[in-house]
Formats: sequence, C-alpha cells, structure tokens
Amino acid sequence: MHDLRYVLRSIVKQPLFAGIVILTFALGIGANSAVFTVLNAVLLRYCSSNLKLLSHWRDMISANASGRLLQSLLFGVGATDLPVMFGVGLVLAGVAFIACWLPALRASQVDPVTALRTE
Repeated sequence: MHDLRYVLRSIVKQPLFAGIVILTFALGIGANSAVFTVLNAVLLRYCSSNLKLLSHWRDMISANASGRLLQSLLFGVGATDLPVMFGVGLVLAGVAFIACWLPALRASQVDPVTALRTE
C-alpha cells in the first residue's frame, strides 16, 4: 500500500513525465506487436506446411493489416519493408536502453545512507 501511495504522489508531482512514460510504453507495445506479427507471418509463410498454413490465417491477416496500416501512415514505406521494421526495432531498443540507463544513473549519484534515512 505504501508503494502505491508513493507512485500516485510521483504521478501527481510529475504528470508530464508520467504521461511520457505511459505513451512510450503504449507505442513500444504497439510497434513491438506489429513487428512480430509481420515477422511471424513472413517466416511462417515460407516454413510451414499446408496444415500449419491453415492454422495461421489469423496471424497472416493481422500481419497484412498492420503492414497496410504502416504503408498508409508512412510515405514511401511498403507493407513488408524489412529495413524499416529493423530500424523501428533498433529505435525502440535505444529508447528502452535510455529509459533504463537514465534512472540508474540518477540512482547511482545518491548516497545510500541518505536514501535509507529518508525512508
């Protein structure tokens, strides 16, 4: 319960940061699911037998839909443009690295004894 109150106080103190974190998570989850849906459908299309292909129609339909959505949103990007997919993955990995590294850097600059005394 104490942790929940701490989180709520942090959100109230810094709503912009909390909004950016939530937006980053939402974009990361959406992009991650789109990339893996496309890769899953592309890999399964070439490596599966007829029975497996019939069982993965849902994956291929969602991969096609997400590829067409990406194609309609970005000018000059095809539905199965692999360099863009890998580029998005690298950008998301970079954002995740920075999102982990910055708080760790700030935490490493705090004296542990002082931090323990304030709690």
